[in-house]
Amino acid sequence: MTRILLFLSTLLSLQTLQAQEKYKNAEGFYNLSGFEVSSGLYLLENKTFFYFSSFGNVDLKLYGTYTISKNNTVSLNVSKNLLADFFLFGRNNKELTHGCSFSYYKPYKQNAENIYLISDTKKIPFPKFTASSKSTTLHIAPKNKKQLKIGYKLAQNKPEASIHMADSINEIKIYHNYYAEMTKQVATTQFKLNNDKLTTSSNFNNGKTIQKKELTEAVKQQVNQYIEKDKKQNHILRDNNLYYKLELY
Repeated sequence: MTRILLFLSTLLSLQTLQAQEKYKNAEGFYNLSGFEVSSGLYLLENKTFFYFSSFGNVDLKLYGTYTISKNNTVSLNVSKNLLADFFLFGRNNKELTHGCSFSYYKPYKQNAENIYLISDTKKIPFPKFTASSKSTTLHIAPKNKKQLKIGYKLAQNKPEASIHMADSINEIKIYHNYYAEMTKQVATTQFKLNNDKLTTSSNFNNGKTIQKKELTEAVKQQVNQYIEKDKKQNHILRDNNLYYKLELY
């Protein structure tokens, strides 16, 4: 029995070392840039990734963790806060004495009637934008704030998202996440590792094979610092008022 336990312990340690070696070998920068597109993927030994893509007026920056399977397939696990269809920010407006005010800011392509709130089981659509308005506002008086939900008609086959907000919050600003669909596309993309080379899928960057570029300690520190700073960006300043980010689940 002792020999079996010793064998299993040794085998487990060997597998752990092999897994650690995979992430150590994967660490590097992979230049995914193409025609009129600046793009790249950083993989760190600590299983953190940072991806960027810039083209036209798009400046996509994503991060999270990644895994390497037994057959050397790399899967990206994008940070949950980057996948939301909306970003909500709220504050306690002492001048608002009754109910809650929700302001939705005009997206580039979608219309306000494509989103709605659910309050006390009742679905309430937002008012339509006027030709000159940049936002539209909905005032409600929910009996239970913990049951508030937001829905988006264009996001098919998705349940409404519950809004996590303190009882003191009564003024909320809603912004559409313009990068949500691109983020989800990156999140479902897989890559193949072969020694110091990374191969993309055929529907992502035309199936290129990219040579790894080694990372300096300074670059690794910059990547980690950017991610930590972005995670802590939990507020916005509008009209000299601070609005704090609300969680959706």
